[in-house]
Amino acid sequence: MKQIVLCALSALLAAVSVWYAAATNYNFGNLLVWLLTAVCVLYTLFWRQVDAFLLHTIAGRVALGLLAAGCTFFVFVLGVILRGQWAAAPARDARAVVVLGCAVHGETPSRVLEYRLEAAYQYHVQNPDAVLVVCGGQGPGEDIAEAEAMRRWLVQRGVPAGQILCEEQSTSTEENFAFAKELLARRGIDAGEPAVYVTKCFHCYRAG
Repeated sequence: MKQIVLCALSALLAAVSVWYAAATNYNFGNLLVWLLTAVCVLYTLFWRQVDAFLLHTIAGRVALGLLAAGCTFFVFVLGVILRGQWAAAPARDARAVVVLGCAVHGETPSRVLEYRLEAAYQYHVQNPDAVLVVCGGQGPGEDIAEAEAMRRWLVQRGVPAGQILCEEQSTSTEENFAFAKELLARRGIDAGEPAVYVTKCFHCYRAG
C-alpha cells in the first residue's frame, strides 16, 4: 500500500513539474518543486533502505528530526508570507500598474502570465486612468518580448494602446521595477506616487 501511495505521489509531482516547465520561466520556486519530485521518486525506489536507516540508526533518527524541524519551519514561514500577501489589498487610486513578466510560448502568453494579465485588466476596468507598464524581455523559446505579448493581449481586450508602456529589456524582477520606474518617470509619474504591481501570490513577497 505504501509503495502505491508513493508511486501516485511521484507521478503527481512529476506532472506538476512538467506543467511548471511548460507554463513558466525557470525560477527558484520551480526548482524547489523539481527537487521535491526527485526526492520523492528516489524514496519511492529505495524506501525500504531509507526507512531502515532513518528508523533504526542513531544518525538516521537525528537526520529525520532535523528534516522534520526544517520542513515545519519552512511551511510556517511560507504560510506567514502568503497570508500577508493575500490580505494586502492594492491601492484603489494607483497612477500606475506594473505587470511583472512571465513565460511566453512563441508569441502567446503562458497560462500563468494570463492570470496576471486578467488581474491587470480587471484593475484597468476599475481604474481606467492608471498607466499599465508591462515588463519582460525576450527569453528562450519566446519569439517576441514578454512585454510585447502582454501589450497585444491587453490591446485586444480594449485597453487603449496609449495607456500601456512596454519595458522590453528586463531579465529579472529587480530590472522589471528599475526599468519600469524609468518609463514612468518619462510619463511624469514619480516613484513616490501610488502604484500597484501584478504577479503571482508566491512571488508577491519577493516583488514587494
